Amino acid sequence: MKSLTIFTTLLAISAAKKCVVRNPVDNTKNDLAPVFNEDTPSDDETPVNVDDNTPVEKEDDSAIENSDIEDSENKSKGKLPADFKWGAATAAYQVEGAWNEDGRGESVWDHFTHLYPKNVESGDRSNPDSTNGNVACDSYHKFDEDIKMMKIMNANHYRFSMSWSRLFPDGQAKKVDGKWNVNEKGAEYYDMMINTLIENDI
Repeated sequence: MKSLTIFTTLLAISAAKKCVVRNPVDNTKNDLAPVFNEDTPSDDETPVNVDDNTPVEKEDDSAIENSDIEDSENKSKGKLPADFKWGAATAAYQVEGAWNEDGRGESVWDHFTHLYPKNVESGDRSNPDSTNGNVACDSYHKFDEDIKMMKIMNANHYRFSMSWSRLFPDGQAKKVDGKWNVNEKGAEYYDMMINTLIENDI
């Protein structure tokens, strides 16, 4: 989807059987943790101590039975919870383009990809901009379209980065005559984008 790298994080709760770990205080036995005995039938999940082949005491399962794990297993599959955070993520270099417009300075990546284009993987060598971020997804000029797409997909979160070389073209944040040397055009771009995100409840 153009400049959007969609990310979703689905939290899965595993209702695995008990995990047996050794007691860190008990140093009298060897350092091996209890494991399943190879001689035990495969359908018997009783863990045993390796050193003496005795069954490990089974812990109380009532804590699991009364937990949220059971509830989550009973919920219908295929639906996200109502409070699920759906969003998108981008990186400035990968989506903005406009590498030398409105006072933006050259970034380390700009320098590298311009100097060594053959060292950059590309699927389409016939496109001169396929090995650099000169145009990328052109989000610098099309951020409003990107935000419309986020709105269409019901995204309510957006993680993005700001290009340091767009805000501070010479690479240094410093005061000149009592004022920070921020590239005003770069700051205006991020202001417009953030305001548009807020207007769209993202």
